[in-house]
Amino acid sequence: MKDEIRKQMKAMRRALSPEEMAQSAMLVTEEIIKTDAYACAKTICLYLSAYKEVDTSALLARCKQDKKTVLLPVTAKNGTITLYKDNGKYKKGNFNITEPDSAETADAKTVDLFIIPALAFDKSGNRLGFGMGCYDRLLKNANGYKIGIGYAFQLIDSLPSDVHDIKMDMVLCK
Repeated sequence: MKDEIRKQMKAMRRALSPEEMAQSAMLVTEEIIKTDAYACAKTICLYLSAYKEVDTSALLARCKQDKKTVLLPVTAKNGTITLYKDNGKYKKGNFNITEPDSAETADAKTVDLFIIPALAFDKSGNRLGFGMGCYDRLLKNANGYKIGIGYAFQLIDSLPSDVHDIKMDMVLCK
């Protein structure tokens, strides 16, 4: 069932127009910056968008404007995520994803707010990624507030979940 949902969500993301993507990114960014979790956060982990994920560039700019420390994930080929401090320099990395060109790493335990992508979320906060468990391992021992973001169609009623799956504290799909 998970593979069927992944396939469907990937196809729906590929079909999005640039205008739909921009509208969703704007709405998601507006909602995030209204949250108490954002207002209180000193350190935020967010991702650099790839494969038609919700674009986080406006949120990244806002974080910098608000003097937040931003950490960006780099995923190794084995699925391990390492967080790097954003220094404004980027390069293409594994999986052809833009990643920070930084040597300064940080522990996930220092993050106050995580902004997490997925292929799908459900109304209980469950998340369906690409199936490698990368974010589940990253978030396992982290204490920060977790906001999952996506497009409106990515929020479904129910997802199958396993004991190792980490739930989101909030889901914003616009």
